[in-house]
Amino acid sequence: MLIMKVSSTYLTMPTLDEIRWCAGDNDQLKTQIDAYIQKHVADVINSNKLSVLPRILIEIVGADETILGNKIDAHIFHLVFNWAKNMLAQARGSFNYLTEQTHMLYLNNNQTLQDCGFLDDSSLEEDDMIKDYKLLSKKKQLANCKNKMDASNFSPNQLRKLASGDCEWIQSEHEWSLLASYQSAERTSVGITIMNGSLSIVTLHLRPCPPHSPSSTVSDPESPTNVPSTDVSRPGSIERNVSLTLLAQMSTARCSFGLAILNKNLVAVGGYERGECLRSAEMFNIQDNVWTSLPPMKVARGRVAVAVLNNKLYACGGSDGHHELRSVECYDTETNKWSFVADMQTERSCPGVVALNNKIYCIGGCTGQRCIADCEAYDPVTNKWHSIALLNEGHFQAALCTYDGKIFAIGGSSSWNCLNSVNVYDPNTDVWQTYSCLNTPRRGAGADIIEGKIMVVGGSDGTRSLRSTEVYDKENDSWSLGPQLGMDRANVSVVTLGNKLFAVGGFSGKKFLDSLEYFNPLSEEWCCYSPVENIFQLSSNAEESNKDHNEVTDLSKKARKSHSKAQNNNIPLNNCANGII
Repeated sequence: MLIMKVSSTYLTMPTLDEIRWCAGDNDQLKTQIDAYIQKHVADVINSNKLSVLPRILIEIVGADETILGNKIDAHIFHLVFNWAKNMLAQARGSFNYLTEQTHMLYLNNNQTLQDCGFLDDSSLEEDDMIKDYKLLSKKKQLANCKNKMDASNFSPNQLRKLASGDCEWIQSEHEWSLLASYQSAERTSVGITIMNGSLSIVTLHLRPCPPHSPSSTVSDPESPTNVPSTDVSRPGSIERNVSLTLLAQMSTARCSFGLAILNKNLVAVGGYERGECLRSAEMFNIQDNVWTSLPPMKVARGRVAVAVLNNKLYACGGSDGHHELRSVECYDTETNKWSFVADMQTERSCPGVVALNNKIYCIGGCTGQRCIADCEAYDPVTNKWHSIALLNEGHFQAALCTYDGKIFAIGGSSSWNCLNSVNVYDPNTDVWQTYSCLNTPRRGAGADIIEGKIMVVGGSDGTRSLRSTEVYDKENDSWSLGPQLGMDRANVSVVTLGNKLFAVGGFSGKKFLDSLEYFNPLSEEWCCYSPVENIFQLSSNAEESNKDHNEVTDLSKKARKSHSKAQNNNIPLNNCANGII
């Protein structure tokens, strides 16, 4: 009979493993046991009574000491779990493979672990320990243990799944968690874990990073940590420049929202999530890796677009869930308040908005089922909007950015057709011109300048969300494919901050996203981990490429404080234009 209530005084080390095993689905009992383990972790691990538990020895190569110091973050244990799941799948469930030897794993730049025995010889320097490990691995090929099934660990039904090649249950049916860990020596940590549903002791030791980084492999295309690189042979002089801390998520998932830069901070405004338009706004400090609430807008605005001019953020149009808007709100960093400015001449949702030459430009959009070709510009001095040249064809959900003193409207949608067209507006001549088309039609993409070039990111081709990117070559007026995002993102918002291009939020095709990732031009990869270096130490090229962005002064202390009472004040998205994700 299972004991339903157990005082922590009875949780002695001789009975600890048996009681947790017997706890089954009793979450209350498991919680008490886990609390005891966390409080007495060193004593528990060193207890002779737990010597019978499986022990897994891991040596991590490639963990930069300037990033990790002497402390092993809990995140490393979870990376080990991901590696172990893949190994169990390849070894057809044999847990013995994990315990029969010390494993030397390389920490890739995309924060995945790869067995050093399976790396190309040319990938690493002539490290004697790695060379010896490779020789040992050749003698113990993984194939030799595939037939050594430890049937005592698995039910007949699980064995049948293994025989059929179905290993998904390894990740779904059993628990994988870190109960507690402690630092047993310099650069060494020992953890009590649940691996594949069983209590196990995992010892991790960090070794210095070899000068060269091997190419990484990709196991799960849906994971933002597994980002393919277009250059698998990066120079050895490029050092690891990310931490093991994930970029903080927004307070809510956002799709079709405004994103801009205020004083080296990302500011996310409005949008919608799960059918509700949002009033909320929040600010991301990349150095602290923290999102902070800002005062909500006066009106809920889904499918809104924003731009920054003279240290003020303008949110233009959008939909409140019932009809399209022509109103415009301005966020003033000095007062930390939103206020209305002059209405646009035309109500519109899904417009494109940019700041250029001390004016705010609003391009295209839609009203109901009608695509809008009308474009207008706002002068903050006169507080008036005036019409500019019409688009050659009305469209909405285009990606907008300024480049070389012109406005680029890229892709978008015309009624139900996804576009690959690129229209460019010259404010000096008030004329739209057509440039070379994208390789892939896309709506709801984002675009900005990185390393002096336009990069168009994500979007939808009309049937699915995209993770692909394209880069514009000004000299040849052509587009080429760039590095892929870590996940599909339609209706994504994109902006350049420092020397990184950030892609935030959107819709994956399965769920609304609150995550973000950035493109690092040095490694030519997308990453979802907090950067270590100062991203505002721009190269001269990056400074030149961002010349169209307006400099802004420091945000007031009011804007930096958490607006704890600010609510999302969500309004149902009952009748947003076209109902398009």
